[in-house]
Amino acid sequence: MLQRIIGEQICLQIQCAENLPPVFADAVSFEQVVINLAVNARDAMPRGGPLTISAESVTIDAEYQKREPDAVIGLSYG
Repeated sequence: MLQRIIGEQICLQIQCAENLPPVFADAVSFEQVVINLAVNARDAMPRGGPLTISAESVTIDAEYQKREPDAVIGLSYG
């Protein structure tokens, strides 16, 4: 579905890390966020090109919290 929305000039690439933990989110809202990001990317690439969507698990550390004070140290995002 995403490829049809963004068009033929954009090469959609999806890269997901192995063994990602489950994500607890409203499926419709999550889908809408991904679609909106892809449409914004499409609009920013009038000549096309690659669009990569990637997912990996990260844990917030002190270095990250220095840049993003609202982040919670030790919190993991999958």
